[in-house]
Amino acid sequence: MSIKNSNPLKSLSVRVCLLTVFSLLLTAYGVSASGTISGAVYVDYNMNGVRNTTGTAPDYAIDGGLSGVTVTVYAPNGANKTATTAANGSYSINTSAGTPLPAGPYRVEYTNLPAGYFPSAAGTNNATSVRFVAEGGAANVDFGVIAPKEFCQTTPWLVTNSYVVGPGTYPSLVAFPYRYADELDGNVNGTWSAPPSRTSALAPTAIGDADTVGATFGLAWNNLTNRVFAGSYLKRGARFGGLGAESTGAIYQIDNPLAAAPAISVFVDLNAVFGAGTAGANPHPASNTDFGTDPTAIDQIGKVSLGGLKLSKDGTKLYAVNLADRRLYVMPTSGALNSSTITRFNIPTTGLATSSGNCATADVRPFALGRDRAGQIYVGGVCSAESETSDAKLTAYVWRFDNPGFTLVATNSLTFGRVLSTTESTVWQRWANDTGVLNRAAPVLTDIEFDGSDMILGVRDRYGDQVVTPNYYRGYGDLMRACPNGATFNFESNGGCGSLTTTGAGTGAGPGGGEYYIDLNGDGREEGALGGLVQVPGFNHVVATFYDAVAYNSAGTRVSNFYTAGVQRYNNTTGAMTGAYDVYLQSDSGTFGKADGVGDTEVLCEAAPLQIGNRVWTDANANGIQDASETGIANVAVQLWADTNSDNAVDTQVGAATTDASGNYIFGGTGNANLGTYACGTATSDTRVAVSADDAEQNAGNGSVSINNSDLELTADGNTQQYVGVRFTGVGVPKNASVTSAYLEFTPRDDGQTVNTGNPTITIRAQDADNAATFTTTANDVSSRPTTAASATWSPGSWTVGTAAQTTDVTALVQAVVNRTGWTNGNAMAFVLSGAAANNFRRAWSFDGGGGSAKAPRLVVQYTTFCNYAVNPQTKYEVRLPASNFTTGQALFGKTPSPRDTDASANGDSRDSDGVPGGGQVTAALVTGNNGENNHTYDFGFYVAPTAANAGIGGAVYDGGRGLGRVTVTLSGGGLKQPRVTQTSAFGYYHFDDLPAGETYVVTVVSKKYYFPNPSLVVNLTDNISDANFETGAEILSPVKNPMLK
Repeated sequence: MSIKNSNPLKSLSVRVCLLTVFSLLLTAYGVSASGTISGAVYVDYNMNGVRNTTGTAPDYAIDGGLSGVTVTVYAPNGANKTATTAANGSYSINTSAGTPLPAGPYRVEYTNLPAGYFPSAAGTNNATSVRFVAEGGAANVDFGVIAPKEFCQTTPWLVTNSYVVGPGTYPSLVAFPYRYADELDGNVNGTWSAPPSRTSALAPTAIGDADTVGATFGLAWNNLTNRVFAGSYLKRGARFGGLGAESTGAIYQIDNPLAAAPAISVFVDLNAVFGAGTAGANPHPASNTDFGTDPTAIDQIGKVSLGGLKLSKDGTKLYAVNLADRRLYVMPTSGALNSSTITRFNIPTTGLATSSGNCATADVRPFALGRDRAGQIYVGGVCSAESETSDAKLTAYVWRFDNPGFTLVATNSLTFGRVLSTTESTVWQRWANDTGVLNRAAPVLTDIEFDGSDMILGVRDRYGDQVVTPNYYRGYGDLMRACPNGATFNFESNGGCGSLTTTGAGTGAGPGGGEYYIDLNGDGREEGALGGLVQVPGFNHVVATFYDAVAYNSAGTRVSNFYTAGVQRYNNTTGAMTGAYDVYLQSDSGTFGKADGVGDTEVLCEAAPLQIGNRVWTDANANGIQDASETGIANVAVQLWADTNSDNAVDTQVGAATTDASGNYIFGGTGNANLGTYACGTATSDTRVAVSADDAEQNAGNGSVSINNSDLELTADGNTQQYVGVRFTGVGVPKNASVTSAYLEFTPRDDGQTVNTGNPTITIRAQDADNAATFTTTANDVSSRPTTAASATWSPGSWTVGTAAQTTDVTALVQAVVNRTGWTNGNAMAFVLSGAAANNFRRAWSFDGGGGSAKAPRLVVQYTTFCNYAVNPQTKYEVRLPASNFTTGQALFGKTPSPRDTDASANGDSRDSDGVPGGGQVTAALVTGNNGENNHTYDFGFYVAPTAANAGIGGAVYDGGRGLGRVTVTLSGGGLKQPRVTQTSAFGYYHFDDLPAGETYVVTVVSKKYYFPNPSLVVNLTDNISDANFETGAEILSPVKNPMLK
């Protein structure tokens, strides 16, 4: 082979050669594109890979667009066009407008994501940050992203405080699915006209009781540790938690709150850390019998114990407001908690303006905490005007915590009109330290949530916490909105906030004569908020705690619903109430009825899952980059291996996938896609015969079947042999579970007729059915049932009254049934016993004879439980393409791994090849990031090596010894029907494969930025060439000066 340098500025013959080369280039560039590529970049809040826009169940989140993302469309030769997503996330690139792109297919890349955002999970409406589009244009080429702390699963749970009068084991913390509040009637689903009962309503799950946790208000959730924090709260008549020694400064932690038995402990007691009385003295009576009066607590509401809690965005800090010293406490969520690790900041109390002069220092009452999308903490409070003689100074304040200082960002008078009833005041009133005036509503700003950049504020009625009688007194709180105005926020006015106005305008209730949220409740009044809020990221609804929460039946008719409390759901765009749920009902014992009976609420969003993967493709030019025209390889087996013992070496295969038609594969995500399971424990199903017809005896001679028997003779009745059938319902064994042990158990009858001579031999078989039917009196209904091939033989031996008799192991029988295609956890399983000789039997109690299930036959099954592998954060993994892929007939047979290319350009890691061959397989090692930081950059390129009669041409493009990436390289001549075009890799390499040997080729480079003195090489190809290199000149040129672009 030979290579000749050719300078276009020095010889005519070379100029002719260059003209030929460029005529070929023009041909390659002259095929214009057609069509428009359009789509959107959106926030995929539930990471389902689908853009949800309706805001309805089950996908409540509205996946809004994301602006400022760069979208680039690349043609096969590297030419490109770029757009930036608009405010709604949309983009559109016309490939034929202006300077048209060459014909496709195209590579579409998304870059310049805002800080904190990562690609979402792959799905039907989302791929990775590198996509491929055919020629002719395409719509809905979308890209979903996620900020991990904004992720929430489709159906999360909510937790709320529920207050109990005095001591007791009634629930003080409960949980329930968010969907319970997605219907106006609270999921009662009936056109009831009277309050429902728990037989028709859905009950919440108790996770803490009054004696253990006591009264709390502030709630925070750490999804990285599955831990709820709950801060103590002073409410008249409701005790502090016994677990915290009834401390006013205790913060509790509830680990795994949705488990059958959550682990509850004291996270910190501020009174123990900083001294007795730090959070105020406990004013409750010493005797547990005096909570019905509890007079000392009246004056201390809002002044003793703790207010709001909020977790930092990264989960490392917990913020709490101490109502007694009016400070913000900042605590680490791990490590030691002491006076050195907990910091305290004085919340502003002086110089705060009201509509009638400054608020008295003693009247400033902070309570609320909030956190915006960026992680900024806010503190809210009121001027209580308790030292004044009028209500004129009632004012709400919100500060931004700038650590160590505070900046006032929102303030608004609270002297506006409200809609209560003709017998109560129609305005907020200053704090009073007695309960002499009935239903005297006094404001406490207790919670702050953010809907995008808008602020939602929950206001609680202090009076509702000052009273004990649950069946008369009420808490008339409120729900308000504030919208950004530069660095500050403006409270709603006359039903309007920002650019939106709701039908609450002009009602006379609320700031400026109207209210944004049209709140109402089940006792006919229009105010009833209890101050707790939660805004699930992306949801177009805010959930607020309310008394008499359910105000409509399923027909949409207003109903009366008294002495209950729960949550309501309000549309953030229209202000309308769209759902409700009662945490407790009038019939539930120990509650506070209408009197501020619940507190805050928090959503239990799971930690964002992780997903990894990407693409296996044909790298036709072997440059290690996914060029637009290069296709994926289907049916490649891909394995995921993990370091499960933290020794920095992968040791276990945890997943298996097969590439789809486009060559894509993934592991993990919300459904743990393509991940396996592992044994993680054992479980037991323990059931007894539960009804008369589930144990039966059949005469072996004439086939007659009797049920409702007084006993069961195993398996002869006097001189008559018989079959005995026993059936167990609700067998809690999952399909295909690995059964480790199983047995039947019988209770010997205790009437002196339990044993006959000898030791019978009894054969046990299981009915071979998905869900065994109960026994009937139809002839032979026991013996005629199909049974499993497996059987067990049992010789009972001694038969002792008072000692349960267990059969031999029947594991194989149970395993055969649960392995059936139609078996479902909870189905019924039946067994048939036979074989004892006449007058050689054992007598056991039946369901009827033994007085019910207590002595009835029993089935005990133990099985191994399996857990799903997940892609874990900060874990070492290895993606493997095993050797089986390279055998005859398999997807990678005859293919060679591309050179590993570490593309350093923007988004380069998403389009390069990461495979490293070795040991007969190709692998890519990785270490995952944090939760939700999905990584779709693990790609594998393969090419077909040249045949014996063919060869390849390759080399590099340099600038002073530094490799130049993305330089266009064109190969022509040699009998090629059309030129081949590629681009250099990040380090300047290029390669053309499978070229007929014995031909002469021309290799040409061109760049808009660099000048090449020798831009063409003429190659006589007789063998593989790897040093067809190019070097730039001394200057960097504009396209106008570059002679190669004239």
